[in-house]
Amino acid sequence: DGVDDGDGDGGGVWVAMAVVVEGGAATLSLARTGGSAGAVSVSVVVDDAHAAHTADAGVDYDADAFPLTASFGDGETATTVAVPTLAGGDGGGEGCEVLVVALASASGGGARVGAADTAFVLLEDDDVTPAVLEATPAGGGGAAA
Repeated sequence: DGVDDGDGDGGGVWVAMAVVVEGGAATLSLARTGGSAGAVSVSVVVDDAHAAHTADAGVDYDADAFPLTASFGDGETATTVAVPTLAGGDGGGEGCEVLVVALASASGGGARVGAADTAFVLLEDDDVTPAVLEATPAGGGGAAA
């Protein structure tokens, strides 16, 4: 359900998936629905117990950077929060990994937390070597005479 804005109309705060190359900062977009009165702060935490979570603390992300705080000003219905990731810690091509984050708590503006809303941050491997493609002309030969 995300974060309920507390006005009884079923509105709340929602978070969307993000994609980032390891070492960059993923930008999570949050939307506030059902009202915008009052400033609201939302805590974003790592949900490492989630079945889809494959990222490693200290290797793919800095656990000490969490919790993050996303803030909505009075009247605002959209905001973002940057999720920092670490570069090169895996040492080699391990493929993409998933950092699962959740909206954990809210304060201000009458907001309260319902069931925590989760988002996946897809971490693209920064150790990937570009593939080299070679093509041989059809017929196995060079230019026609």
